[in-house]
Amino acid sequence: MSILATIMDRTQRGQLYEVVPRSSRDLRLRRLYLSESLWLELRAPRSSEAEIQRFADLEADLEVYVNRRQLGPEYLFGLSPRGCGVWEIRSVWDPHIRVFGMFMGKDLFIATHLEMRNDLGPFESQDWIRAKRETKAKIRNLMGPYNPIIDSDVNNLVSGAMNGQYFK
Repeated sequence: MSILATIMDRTQRGQLYEVVPRSSRDLRLRRLYLSESLWLELRAPRSSEAEIQRFADLEADLEVYVNRRQLGPEYLFGLSPRGCGVWEIRSVWDPHIRVFGMFMGKDLFIATHLEMRNDLGPFESQDWIRAKRETKAKIRNLMGPYNPIIDSDVNNLVSGAMNGQYFK
């Protein structure tokens, strides 16, 4: 079974959910899949209008990966060390949210979970290390024998990458 066949299998089983632009006029330049737990987190009942709006903004930010022609490091950022292969999509509305995941092919990102940025503490704290481990474990569980692409050249991972510093 190929990577794409595996992804389709996981999608049919409800383990992965593809992010599809809400507007049929939007291009689909890249593929983004959410783990079941992340999908459920996005669909969870919210206790306030502010929380409802914040998660609607997060969903719109996730669509950016799929349909925006260019992406910069303010949106997509590789975590250190460079060889770990874990990336974050940054949703910078208040409060800031980080969506963690890994690339399974060029323009093919699987997002595993989210964390509130304030809960992670200083960069490279134990909470950041835990989030990276969790990402890798979820990818292993979802993708079985297929390994994510580990590359420090963002152009090998995503089309439309703007010039910038994608790593610390």
